[in-house]
Formats: sequence, structure tokens, C-alpha cells
Amino acid sequence: MKKVVVFATGGTIASAQNAEGDAVAAVSGSDLLSAVSIPVGVEVHVEQLFQLNSFNLSPADMAHILGRVQQVLSDPEICGCVITHGTDTMEETGFFLSLFLDSTKPVILTGAQRSSGDLAPDGARNIQNAVVVAADECSRGLGVLIVFDGEIWAVPATRKANTLSSAAFDSPLGSVGSILGGEIIINRRPTRRRLFSATRLTSGALPRVDIVSCYPGVDTVALDAVVAAGAAGLVIEGMGVGNPGRDLVRALVPLLEAGMPVVLTSRVAAGRPAGIYGDGGGAELVRRGAVLGGLYRAPQLRILTMVALGTADSPESARTALTHFLTTVHPEQN
Repeated sequence: MKKVVVFATGGTIASAQNAEGDAVAAVSGSDLLSAVSIPVGVEVHVEQLFQLNSFNLSPADMAHILGRVQQVLSDPEICGCVITHGTDTMEETGFFLSLFLDSTKPVILTGAQRSSGDLAPDGARNIQNAVVVAADECSRGLGVLIVFDGEIWAVPATRKANTLSSAAFDSPLGSVGSILGGEIIINRRPTRRRLFSATRLTSGALPRVDIVSCYPGVDTVALDAVVAAGAAGLVIEGMGVGNPGRDLVRALVPLLEAGMPVVLTSRVAAGRPAGIYGDGGGAELVRRGAVLGGLYRAPQLRILTMVALGTADSPESARTALTHFLTTVHPEQN
């Protein structure tokens, strides 16, 4: 008998309408599983970690999920685990987990775009498929995955691509496989290397890292505010190939010179940032040590920067770790 642990955290998949008619996470993991047809030969154990819509999850919550997953995967009787999770921040929790987990056992995130009370709920099928993937030997060594709408996605570079469609996720690298009629088809096996050790996480909350978005006429008000609030690192969501504009470039140069890790990405849906343009473009920032974010987008790069700072001895070593991750660990995404 194959044993799979399902961690329930809330999300749309667990949502029901409250007295005001608003969707809120309220359905337990056990109730969710009661509507799922568990594959023959698989035994599922459910643990309720949170009951939150994922837009209310914090990095500390992600660290708690990591701790429980690590404990469960250390049990030789457990072949894998599934995490039911809201789609809003699933890419961030999955990415956070992938930075630490080195077990070959599959860790699957899934959820739903429609609540359990909807006329056409999609959660039960997604859970069923996730359990199938978690229990199958072919999933070993694939790392942290998102299983959704019949597709299997490797967490690096996967992001939510549609607000309401049941086909919620996409990746510039494509899916790694699919599930059809309970049969798993793997198209490629992504390279995966753990870079960070959870034992090196500093005590307390992870360092503050903020995202500053750029647009025509952007000034330094938002940047000044997050720096004053104690940001230890920054992700700049630039225009085009990652161009912040003159005012932000002038304000970011002294921060880079002081050693603050700054990562450049783009607000564009596809493509990678590049240090091409001067006069307010990203070229000067790259020369001063800003890190190019590759195919990752701002939400994932914020998680990566937080983890790099939280496990490093200094901001400089954090910046080195960021560069190493983005150019060596996953070079196909840079």
C-alpha cells in the first residue's frame, strides 16, 4: 500500500460562501478528500495546516509548510505528499519549497479555480490527479510540482497565467507532463539542484524584500518608502527588458554601492531582462551589481531574494548566491 500525505491549507478549493456571499476558505481537508476517488492501492492521510485563502499566507506560513513536508518525507513509509493550496500564491509557496527540498519523493501542489459549491467544481479531479502523481514512481526526482487541469508543471518558472480559467498555470518552458484517465505521461525531466539549507535560515521572520513596479513617470516615492520600512533587498519590475527609468536608476545606484541585493525583472509576460539601455535603462544597474532575473518574474524573485538573504552570512554573499542560482543552477531559464 502506497501512503500519501495531503496537507490542507485552504484556498479556493476549500472555499464556501459566508453570510455576505463572499468566498472564504472554510471546507476542511478531510471533507475535500471525501469527494475524491482515491486510486486503488493508495492510502491517504490528511493534515490540516491552515484554513486560509492564499493571498493571506505569509513567508512564515510557507516555512511552516516546509518543516512539515520535510518531517513527512523523512518517513520511509511515505511515498510523497500533496498540498492543497490557493492558486493566487501557489507559485510562490511551491518555489519556496523547491529551494530547500532535496528528497526525490514528489511534492505536489494543487487547488482549484472554482469552489466546492460551484456548479462545476474542479477541485476533486485536481486532488485525484495530484494523488496519482504523488504515488507514482515515475514522479520521483522531478522536484516540487504543480498538478492542475490535467497538466504537470515543474515549479521553477511556472506562474499563474489566468485569473479564472481552469487552465490556470503556464511556464515558458512548457509542462513536464500530463495525466489522462489516471495515466501519467512525462515529456521531460527537469534538472533540479537544491541550493539552500533550511538549517541556515536565521531565526524569526525572513528578511524583508519588496517589489517596486515601474511605469512611465515613475518616481522614487515607493522605493523610498520600502527602503525606509527596512527592505533588505529589492526586486525591480522594470519596463521592457527591465528598464526602471532615470529617477529610479539614480536612487538605486547608492543602494547597490552599499551592498543591497537588487534583482531586475520585467513587467512583460514573456522574455528575460537584459542590461542593454542607458539613460534610465538597466545597463548601469547591471554594471553596478544588479542581478538579472532570467525567466522568473517578480513574485518568485522576491522569494528567492528573501531566502538568499535569510541563509547568507552577508548581503554580498546573498548576491553571489542569487547570481549562482540564476546562471548556474537553472541556466536554461536565464
